[in-house]
Amino acid sequence: MSKKILLYVSALLAACTLITSCLGNDNNSTYLYAATSSSNSLVREFKLRADEKVLAHLDSVYFTIDPERGIIYNADSLPLGTDVSRLLVTITFQGTIGGAAIVCTGSKLHRDTTFNYRTSENDSVDFTGEVHLKVASYDGTFTKDYRVMVNVHKTKPDSIHWRKSYTLPLSDVKALRTAAIDDHYVTLARTASGHVIATHNLATSQWQTKSVTLPFEPVIESFAASDDALYVLAVGGELYRSDDEGLTWDATGQTWTAIVGGYDDRVLGLSHDEEGYKHVEYPAPAGLKDFEDIDSQINGIVISSGAKEALESARKTAMKHADTILTHLKREMEKILEAHGIAAPSGRTAAPQSSGGYSFDYSAMNVAEMSLLRQRLIDYSMSLRGISYKFGGETPQSGLDCSGFVKYASQNGINVALPRTAQQMYASTQKISSAEREPGDLVFFKSGGKIDHVGIYLGTYSSAIS
Repeated sequence: MSKKILLYVSALLAACTLITSCLGNDNNSTYLYAATSSSNSLVREFKLRADEKVLAHLDSVYFTIDPERGIIYNADSLPLGTDVSRLLVTITFQGTIGGAAIVCTGSKLHRDTTFNYRTSENDSVDFTGEVHLKVASYDGTFTKDYRVMVNVHKTKPDSIHWRKSYTLPLSDVKALRTAAIDDHYVTLARTASGHVIATHNLATSQWQTKSVTLPFEPVIESFAASDDALYVLAVGGELYRSDDEGLTWDATGQTWTAIVGGYDDRVLGLSHDEEGYKHVEYPAPAGLKDFEDIDSQINGIVISSGAKEALESARKTAMKHADTILTHLKREMEKILEAHGIAAPSGRTAAPQSSGGYSFDYSAMNVAEMSLLRQRLIDYSMSLRGISYKFGGETPQSGLDCSGFVKYASQNGINVALPRTAQQMYASTQKISSAEREPGDLVFFKSGGKIDHVGIYLGTYSSAIS
């Protein structure tokens, strides 16, 4: 086969990876990241890969991702003696990124080592020292630094011994559970006469008890504490929180299956939906948003009932695409608002094409509008991951080939109608040098004097997927 030559053209398309029809699927997530300038550098999921030689069910260890504090950690430490010097990791990012580097310092095997995660995904990481994950946004303008900690127990469980015992001044107890908060203990008990909160002061070794009337029936076994609050589940699974040591309780709006325990300023647990069980935490780390925020965006728009119904339909559609939920919803909302003559982008005119797409006057678009257009295509392209390859394919239902993918993504993602074949796209686009290329420009491959492949340029940190 003759050597292929890369030809770069500007087609006003956007992506952070060279995307064609061969893209993989990501797992869904209960939460979504807020749309900020740095959202493309956020980590959505961090997992250890299965390795029976290290620990059974290693891939089920849950890691908390706290973007506000820049840390990733397992609250439930691994058993004493677990070897964490050669662990394989799987990292899922919120969006398409520019690059990711893992930096090991002071480790036994990787004393001072830095490697590119995207090109070395199957290289093990030594967590015996300090490990940082540095994630660059797709445009290279922002880098997020995470400290990654794989916690291991430092004491044998059977070496723990009791120093003192404390007797509760209660009688006829049906169920109870005690949690530690600050420097004292708080017990929630169910007695024959009702519910009781008992607080123990370590300094005086005295108990103080108070009968409480709860607005719900608690699951006593779920009672737990974080650094600054108490939590318990109602019989129906509703999560309640108390900030005054159990005297009053407020509903959090969360419905869980179980509480695992408190960790720092939050509580960890499990929830269940049609997709199965999921790890959850409350309060959610800053930088995450729940679907309720999207509902408030919709409810806050003063438009016709027809447009609101369409927005609600878009919200339900977006919920099925959790990996790009926020940007997908924004795109659908913008389409509906424009269709109703509301907040149309300035300086842009559109004319229907016979193919069903639209032709825009891009010369009148400002930088912000062009950036939005690129982001729109990124999000839509990512939603097509997992579509099977088929030569000559033009739809996700039948499968897509390289040019079919680019045409389908541009037409349905940003209403830009492109020709069908790679050769025709090449002939209808403006040619630029490699030095002028930007993420989102089309990249063409030439073999034997003929253009036979097309993809979308990723950026300097990325690799080609075709």
